[in-house]
Amino acid sequence: MSSFRSLQLSLAFLLLCTTATQADLPPWLGSADGWTEFTEVTSGPRTTRTIYVSSSQGSDSNDGLSSATPKATLAAGMSLVRDGYPDRLLLRRGDVWEDQRFSINRSGLSPEGPLRIASYGTAAARPIVRSGIESGVVFSFGEVTDFIAIQDIDFAAHRRDPAHPSYDPNVDYFDDNAGISATHSGGTFLLVEGCRFRWYSSGIVIQSFGAGLQSDVAIRRNVIIDSYGVSAFSQGLYAYRTQHLLIEENVFDVNGHLPAAGVEGSIFDHSVYLQNESVGPGTVVRGNIFSRGDGIQMREGGLAEDNLFIRTSALLCGSGNDPTSQGSSATCSATSSSRAPTSMERITAAGASWSTTPMPALP
Repeated sequence: MSSFRSLQLSLAFLLLCTTATQADLPPWLGSADGWTEFTEVTSGPRTTRTIYVSSSQGSDSNDGLSSATPKATLAAGMSLVRDGYPDRLLLRRGDVWEDQRFSINRSGLSPEGPLRIASYGTAAARPIVRSGIESGVVFSFGEVTDFIAIQDIDFAAHRRDPAHPSYDPNVDYFDDNAGISATHSGGTFLLVEGCRFRWYSSGIVIQSFGAGLQSDVAIRRNVIIDSYGVSAFSQGLYAYRTQHLLIEENVFDVNGHLPAAGVEGSIFDHSVYLQNESVGPGTVVRGNIFSRGDGIQMREGGLAEDNLFIRTSALLCGSGNDPTSQGSSATCSATSSSRAPTSMERITAAGASWSTTPMPALP
């Protein structure tokens, strides 16, 4: 995607909603040159187990506990993850998993010691999880899941790609075919960072049912593109009953519709949809790029700052059938330019790597 699909900046909005407070999240998020690093826990009653998975070099008969003896399938790797431990499940960079997905029914130890799904190796390409028409990551419904970090993975609902020979767009209820479907009974601390999501009905869905809320959520530096629904509503990111939510330095492009599939969007399809009970104070949307979608719907308000909106509506605050009283006020300034900004050019033509530098300031 050279120069981010060669988009040209026609009209950009810097928008600030003025009634919110900062998200209550750990201050060390993004502290390693803009990215988040976790240290292996080597002492105490619960230490880190590192599990390796490689589709090209692994076997499920291996123990999976070294890069020389990796497991082959995602399910075999996940079977070694312990509940309540700071375990790491690492996928080999450059490998591809076909028609597989993660099922998460375990928790990590703490925000500093989460259950972490990430990558290992030196290949340029991130690990690719091609989940077909299924979700890429599914949290167990009815369970509380705490302390999860998902980093550096490329997720694709490849059988919903109109160019795929087995194209099937019809499984599209928004949380049955999501890049990450965190539809569960809530939890504390979820980080999704440095991932890509393509062709899902919704890129990321976070919603809590039951007594608990999902709290302390950071969605950082991801690329969420081509989310669409044929018979259901579609969002790039959807959150319900979520508090202390940070959405930072992501790229959202062509979400809620897909011209290549002949799917038009509606007023119910958005790049980001923060539903009622996604508690406004503590919700921060900062430094993102929104293009060719329907912008942000923030029903309970929050802070939106330094975002770039291109060929899209900008922001709705406190609206909907049952708007809440928190609301927001907003001020906008508009500038126009004829060039593709540097922040777009960070995505390579192969889609294999994203910049490690902070997003540049707008001119």
